[in-house]
Amino acid sequence: MTSIFHFVIGLKATVLIAIKWGGWDRLCFNAKDASKLYETFSLYNCVFNYSYLLTTSQGNTLEKTEVLYGLDNIISKTIQFLSKAGRIDFCGDDKTARAILDIAAYKKILLEVKSRGVKIRYITEISKDNINNCKQLMEFVGEVRHLDGIRANFSISETEYLVSIATIQTVKPVPHIIHSNVKDIVEQQKYVFENFWNKAIPAEQRIREIEEGIEPEFFEVIAERRRISQIFVDLMRSVKQEALLLFPNDKAMVRADRLGIIDYLVKVSQKENGVSTKIICPLSEKNFGIVKRVSEQASDIRILNGNDSLYGMYIIDGEKLLRVEMRDPNAETFLEEFINVASHEMKTPTQAILGYSELFQRHPERRDEMIQAISRNAVRLKKLTEDILDVTKIESNTLKLNKEQLNLSETIRNAINDMNNSQMNFLDKSNNVIEILFEAKSKEQRKEQDIIIEADKVRIQQVISNLLSNAIKFTKKAAEDSVSISIAVIVDKENNQVIVSVKDSATGIDPEIFPRLFTKFTTKSDTGTGLGLFISKSIIESHGGKIWAENNKDGKGGATFYFSLPSKKRISIN
Repeated sequence: MTSIFHFVIGLKATVLIAIKWGGWDRLCFNAKDASKLYETFSLYNCVFNYSYLLTTSQGNTLEKTEVLYGLDNIISKTIQFLSKAGRIDFCGDDKTARAILDIAAYKKILLEVKSRGVKIRYITEISKDNINNCKQLMEFVGEVRHLDGIRANFSISETEYLVSIATIQTVKPVPHIIHSNVKDIVEQQKYVFENFWNKAIPAEQRIREIEEGIEPEFFEVIAERRRISQIFVDLMRSVKQEALLLFPNDKAMVRADRLGIIDYLVKVSQKENGVSTKIICPLSEKNFGIVKRVSEQASDIRILNGNDSLYGMYIIDGEKLLRVEMRDPNAETFLEEFINVASHEMKTPTQAILGYSELFQRHPERRDEMIQAISRNAVRLKKLTEDILDVTKIESNTLKLNKEQLNLSETIRNAINDMNNSQMNFLDKSNNVIEILFEAKSKEQRKEQDIIIEADKVRIQQVISNLLSNAIKFTKKAAEDSVSISIAVIVDKENNQVIVSVKDSATGIDPEIFPRLFTKFTTKSDTGTGLGLFISKSIIESHGGKIWAENNKDGKGGATFYFSLPSKKRISIN
């Protein structure tokens, strides 16, 4: 007596459960009743064989995915699968070979399949425990390969896919399997198998390695930093006779010392018939203390001065090689410098806010003055925080633009207004009056224009604000009582771009920093991180534009910064 549960999903997502029991038919449309019946019959899983069917129609072909229970059903479906196949790919864990050999029906059908000339490929993990089973299975299977740690159990033909629900943990067959002829599922599993197959090695090679006690050869590319560090430590601790270390730079030796590798090499070299260790590394003040300690404690360790390299190389006992390539040789330098600059810049406004807050409590009559000072330093702290976040996004290539149609002239006016409202933050002790002049024009017309382009409004205003704040910061007092900064926008229709310029009458750009003006931490100011122009350059280049600067040649001093923004569409001028 058997029970079959059919789950059919209709157009209206109505679930119909039909239960056939000893000739009696019942239809249950109530989901609650169906659930109760399902729970009741699930108690008899150990007695009755049943299957779940999910069917779909693909053209004239009925595609079906089913879960089969019971040993008889599983063997029957597997034999049917093997009998129809013209090509078979197997993948099984280290226990599958014995499970197959223990079932006579499986061996018989495999011999028949092989006699028909069906191409069979099999991937498994070959070990000392199952080597004999794998040798026997190779008599039935055309080509066998070994893959370390494989835990998948499935088979694929041209049109069908068969898989065990869980990894085989014993030599007994699994209690249920999935069978499918859904094209998308079959194609996906073919792709998975091919990836496994390409990574696997011939079974004959693995068997020879086990029988002759040969250490298996391997080549692996690893990108995870923590795993690389752990492999490095394990590799160094496995040394028995000789260790050859080529450090890419002085800091690499410092990192190795922090991991305990240097102390371990000193320890193993001090033993009788100890490990021979040779190190090549750029020597500097940063690793001088380590080199001195090694020479005092283990004079047999030879350390030679080398040159900076893009990679480190470590060879152990002439058998194992670890090569570590540096994606960005300056990454750690940048991080340390960034932390130093950021901590210094954060400390100043933070201490000022705390100091003015304390003064405000003691002198409430100076309320407005104190609040103004607190606000000024809070703005400075906010700007620094934003710069840190922006640099992080730029370095990780996650800076995103939200482009929209914007009025460039209006965006510049907004930046000027914001700067005028906060100008007190940038004036020197003489409180020079700085006037910001703005002009937007095309090459053909001289009057001010509204210029409509497509760009990220917030980011473009950020660039303009950065250039204005630099101009205000360095603008010196001219012969007149007031000095000016001029912003101009020129529409270049011929090249379909706009060019924005910010001109000041400051001291000009120092020749020492000119070549690296738009790089990180470049500044001659006593305050500031030197990140503003670097961020501005990244924003403009993300828009497909360019940014550059030059010292003024009119004899009045100062410098002019330019940036261009392209437009794929025609620039609109109102």
